[in-house]
Parts: sequence; C-alpha cells; structure tokens
Amino acid sequence: MTALLKYRYPLLLFLALLTNTIFYSLKGVVVVTDSITYLQYAQNLTRAIFIPDRVIWYTGYCIFLAVFLKIGLGIKSIVFIQAILSSFSVLALQKATENFSKNPLLAFLSSFCYLLFLEVCQWNMYILTESIFASCICFFLLFLSKYWMQKSNKDLIFSIFIALFIFWIRPLGIALLVAVGVFLFLEKMYAIMPKPALYVFLGVFLALVFYLANTMLQDYALVENYITGEVIFNFSKIPSYLGHQYALVTLPNNLTFLKEGSTVSKALCFYVQNPIFSIKLALLKGFFFLSHTKPYYSTVHNICILVILLPAYIGLVSFIKKNKSTIMSFVLVYLGCTTCIVMLTCEDWDGRFFMGILPFLCCFGYPYISFLKSFTAPYSIVKNKNITL
Repeated sequence: MTALLKYRYPLLLFLALLTNTIFYSLKGVVVVTDSITYLQYAQNLTRAIFIPDRVIWYTGYCIFLAVFLKIGLGIKSIVFIQAILSSFSVLALQKATENFSKNPLLAFLSSFCYLLFLEVCQWNMYILTESIFASCICFFLLFLSKYWMQKSNKDLIFSIFIALFIFWIRPLGIALLVAVGVFLFLEKMYAIMPKPALYVFLGVFLALVFYLANTMLQDYALVENYITGEVIFNFSKIPSYLGHQYALVTLPNNLTFLKEGSTVSKALCFYVQNPIFSIKLALLKGFFFLSHTKPYYSTVHNICILVILLPAYIGLVSFIKKNKSTIMSFVLVYLGCTTCIVMLTCEDWDGRFFMGILPFLCCFGYPYISFLKSFTAPYSIVKNKNITL
C-alpha cells in the first residue's frame, strides 16, 4: 500500500493516458453537428470576426479551438491536446481530493473511480465542450483546495479566473459562477458586512443571476421544449428507441402557457399554471441526470453505473451532514444549481451534462464513505505525517 501511495500520481497519469490511447484507436476524431458550429465560430475568431448569436455562450471553448487553429494545428492535434489536459486534470483532481479529505489513499480511489467513467476519456475524442469543461473543473477544484488549506488569496484569484473561463465554455458554467459567488459571500463578506449592506448585496447578486439566466435563455425555447413532454431531449422524434415510453410524459388536456413575454417569465407562468405536469417532468429529468442511467441502456449497463455511482452519493450525503463549512455550502449550491438547470431545461440523450458534476461527486463523495474512512484511517495525512504529497 505504501508503494501505491508513493507512485499514485504516475500510476494515475499512466492509466489516463492508456485509456485515452485506447479510445483514440477505437474512435479516432469525432465531429458531430455541434462540432461544426464551434469550428466555424473558432475560424471566425481567427479572422477577428465576432458574431454575437447563441454560440457566444460557448466562446471559451471556441477561443480554445481558435488558438490552435490559428497556429496551424488541425482537429487531430486538438483532440490530442484535450486528451493530455484531461489526463493531467485527473492528477489535479487527485491533489484537490487529498487537500480536502486529508487522505491520499481515498483520494486515489476517488480519482480511479473518476476514470472508471469511461466518458471522461471518450469525450476527449470529440470536438465538443465536455472534455475541456470537465478538465477545467478539476483544475478549479485544485486551486480552491489550495486556498482552503493555505488561505492564499493568490490561489483564490486563480480559482475565480478558472471559474470565469468555465462560465464561457458552456451555459451550464453559470452554476459554478453562482456557487463561487455564494462561497465568496460566506467566506469574505458575511462576517464583516453590516446587515443592510448584506441585503443590498444579495439583492444585486440575485438580480444579476436573473438577468444572466434570462439573457442566456432568450434563444432557447424553454416552454416549447416542456410542452413536448420530453424527459430526454428530442426523444419524441425517435419513437423506435427502446424505453421510449419512459422518456416521455403524457401531456394533460388542459395544458396552458403564455405565448408572449421573456423566456424566464413565460417559464415561471408555465410552472405555476401546470404544476403537476411540470413537477413530474422536472423530477424525471433530474432522476435520469443524477443517476446517469437511461431507459434505452441495457439493464447491465444501468446496474454497473449505479454500483459505481451510488457510493459517491452516500459519501456526499455524509459530507454534507458532517461538514458545516463554506465549502459544503459551495458544493451544495453548485450541485443544486446544475441539477435545477437540467430539470428546468432538458437532459441530453447521451448524458453529456453529467460531466459537469462528476468531478464534484468524486472529490466530495467517495472520500466520505464511513467504512472507507475507517479502513483507510492509517493512511490519513493527519495520522501519518510521513506520507509525502
């Protein structure tokens, strides 16, 4: 066990690189419909052409693509870079989990479980946002954990900059921005600000979040998506799929909704006017998102996912119950916001959105499973100061 801990970083890097190599040999470079949109936007950026349409919310990823396209690298090189960044992000996740849990062995098991979700390496082969999104979250957690240990404002500033970049990679990044805002409020402002100033700050913060949400959703047919009854996006158009009946909710006869107004106001009115239908649809979306299962996956596939994933949720509940720090509030806000966004919009058919919460589940889930903590207690940093980080 001591040897495992000594070589945990090289071993994780080897496993990540090996898995990426296998996926590349099997899939090569994968370009899908969204990939074309990102590549076109990136090409425009290389020519200093900026078109402010809905792709603007993916500007971070398009800038990433544009940098490498500008220096003459093709999409094969971009996939290679995504795979390398993803591999090193596993090391960042390992270090972050060690810093938070104070247990290198549990951190290693958590990082290994992260790699067991083969999508981590699969998405590296795609010209899509998922790879960079997940990798950046791991690096964000690293700098946040360093701040949590050392209270260094430099690490906090680095983590804020990464969070801002993540916000521009894809719209789901707004959840991290909100969570960071809550963390900064609790960590830096709550204890020193007078109550009137706190109320003003909260009011401005909530107004800003509302404005951002409304702006980001103005090109998204939120209500129109809900009235399809789709639990999983676009499933009403492919009725031949196995499990189709579980991916749709029957529309009530008396469904009512506004046809005019802002996206958020129309959505709020829709939820109030159709509460039972909205709650049922939202809960099913949330279930398939959080469980990472799908009605059209095989039973064996779904069982394997749950066997790996359920312990993380058990550990996460333990972490939330026993940890009353600002980190707990931050994690709860991020996971809650991400889940709510999916519940109120859509769950994708291939579970892409799950990549946004997987690093959090590994960092704040597996290390807090009670029997694992007891079993690995001798390898805790607190109890064994001879372990080198």
